[in-house]
Amino acid sequence: MSLKNEEDIVLIKSAAAVIIKVSFFICATVIFCTSYSSCDINEDIIERCEDACQATGAKMESVTSTKCTCSTSSSLSNQWVIPTK
Repeated sequence: MSLKNEEDIVLIKSAAAVIIKVSFFICATVIFCTSYSSCDINEDIIERCEDACQATGAKMESVTSTKCTCSTSSSLSNQWVIPTK
């Protein structure tokens, strides 16, 4: 009976070691992939977005590394202010 308990303990330890190694490699892969891809916005991207918006008569609302959003003058007004007559 002692031999069977020892075999069970070895099996459990082996399974735990495999689970820990797999978890480590998954975490390492995720960290590597997120550090490899960059979402940096440099000054040139912001300037090009501002120029593109100004060319259409709008103002830059937001800019990301993949998207430039322009606002029209009507959307620039504060939505929390009651318009005066």
